Amino acid sequence: HYFNDHLKTSFNDWKNHLRIEYVVSEINDGKHENFTLESLASSSGFASRANFNKAFLVVLNQTPTEYIRGLNLTKK
Repeated sequence: HYFNDHLKTSFNDWKNHLRIEYVVSEINDGKHENFTLESLASSSGFASRANFNKAFLVVLNQTPTEYIRGLNLTKK
């Protein structure tokens, strides 16, 4: 009730948004250089890479790989 009426989102969408925020902070801290996307997805609570990619795309309008490539381009 709280999520739907007050936050205007579902519980799962809210939870996935928090998970993606966590993964983005890990990526920004350089963890993606030592860990696979599967391990980052797993550590943030996603059951599969497919679910992780889908949620990442919904939240950031790009895949995790595209996000990381964008970071690498700005570092050069």
